This record gives sequence, structure tokens and C-alpha cells, in this order.
Amino acid sequence: MRTIKFRGKRIDNGEWVYGSLAETHGKLFIGIPTDPGMDWRKVDSKTVGQFTGLLDKNGKEIYEGDIITADRYPFFSDGKPNYVAVVEWNDCGYAAFFELHKDSDARGISVGCPVMDFDSDNAAEFEIIGNIHDNSELLNEK
Repeated sequence: MRTIKFRGKRIDNGEWVYGSLAETHGKLFIGIPTDPGMDWRKVDSKTVGQFTGLLDKNGKEIYEGDIITADRYPFFSDGKPNYVAVVEWNDCGYAAFFELHKDSDARGISVGCPVMDFDSDNAAEFEIIGNIHDNSELLNEK
């Protein structure tokens, strides 16, 4: 069975917290299991992302909003970084979509296209290099 959990940045100190998600009175909270019970932390709704159930090549949990790469084409071309991918969640589940790497001089014809082999069989080929909230500078915003 797939583990359902979320992450979000705390409102009070900006630290990431991981656990269960709850909404009350229009505010989002992440519950961290404690003994006994749960320790609930208010989080910034713009930073909340769901765990995909996948681990990257370093064993790190992959969440919605993560920026990932792989040591192969089209992520790298002629030894230079070309693309990264951003993990997103939609009605069909998780997916990763190509974005230009910050140092890329490619034309970007694949931007917005899904990474077709981002799935449970191939997740260990990918590496998390950041996320869209803390590391937007990794994305080429031409």
C-alpha cells in the first residue's frame, strides 16, 4: 500500500514539515506523529506537496514540487545540462514535466512535455536537486 503524506513550509519559521494534511477554517496544517498523538503545524498552502511514493537514486522521497534530473539525454546533451523536470500532481497521479535548466542554451522545444519514464520502475534513475519553492533559480525563466 502506498504511503500518503505531505510536506509544507511552516508559517512561523519556514522549516519543512512532513506528515498528514488537514484543513480547518481555510488554513492548512501538517500533523507530525508524536507519542501520543499528533503535533500540528500551520503551513503555507502554496508550498504543500504530496509524496509520490517514489524514492530518487539517493533514497530521498520525491514530492510534488521537487526539481529532478538524470544523467542522460535529454537532461544532459554533449556533457552540458539541458533540462530539469518538475514533479506535479494531477487527477491521474504524479508526473514530471520538462523545464529548461538554468544554464541551458537549448531552444526548449520539450518544455512542458511529460517525462515519459518517470514511474516506479525508473524513479531510481532520477535525482532531486531542489524544489520550486527553495530553488527556483534552477529553472531557466527566459
